[in-house]
Amino acid sequence: GVHMRKSLGVVVGCTIALAGCQTLEQTKENFGTAIGAVTGGAAGALLCGKKYKLACGLVGAGIGGFIGNRIGKRLDDADKRQLALETSQALASSSPSAAPRVWSNPKTGVKGKVTVKDASTKSVQTSIPVLKDRVKVTPALDLVGETYKVSSSALNVRGGPGTDYHPVGTKLTRGQDVHVVGRVQSKPDWMLIAQNGAGSGYVFAKGLRSTGYAVAQSDQKVPAAAETVQIAAKQQCKTVEQEVTYADNTSDTESVRMCQQGDGSWSIS
Repeated sequence: GVHMRKSLGVVVGCTIALAGCQTLEQTKENFGTAIGAVTGGAAGALLCGKKYKLACGLVGAGIGGFIGNRIGKRLDDADKRQLALETSQALASSSPSAAPRVWSNPKTGVKGKVTVKDASTKSVQTSIPVLKDRVKVTPALDLVGETYKVSSSALNVRGGPGTDYHPVGTKLTRGQDVHVVGRVQSKPDWMLIAQNGAGSGYVFAKGLRSTGYAVAQSDQKVPAAAETVQIAAKQQCKTVEQEVTYADNTSDTESVRMCQQGDGSWSIS
């Protein structure tokens, strides 16, 4: 909620400006708690070093929201980052029976496993912000909530799902990353994409390829030009089990239930 987002912002600001915190240990403890919050948006930005810059960019600013609270307190930044990325890929998997994602960090001795325990899909009425000067229609969607790469040399963004709708904005270029909100149910060859958290137009699906990273709910401010509309959608929910074994051979296991939001992004339900 709003209160949790404000609290997270305070902790992140304190982490950046250590002079404002009483002790470094206190900062670490508070940060571990904050990163287990529902959105974890701004916190995720602090976890993205050079090695993970691309992956963190794909998952989005809300990467911290994928980490359980108890586990988050005991991991350093690199291990939090890895756990969030593995959880993101587990959520993006189209198969609920996919093999667990296993990882380890030889520097810290921490090992982890992420397993999708169950998945369900249901039809819902949900709200989504869209740029109304660009998005002319809002048909029913199968929510996706993943980052895709543009695989065509140039890809038109249109005001509706079809070539009979005029292009809006600028063309997408090969290699560009886009947040796919959902696939149009009546025209599955077309996908609604988002820009800065708001639906910005439709693109031909064959011009995109999935990166395999789910998008986490972000704290970014939706553009003032966006309007909230109600759409019919198919929403996925998954229970994700995060299991971490620490260097001292103790372990923690947490299960989180995550569901797609109206913009397709994933958030703890």
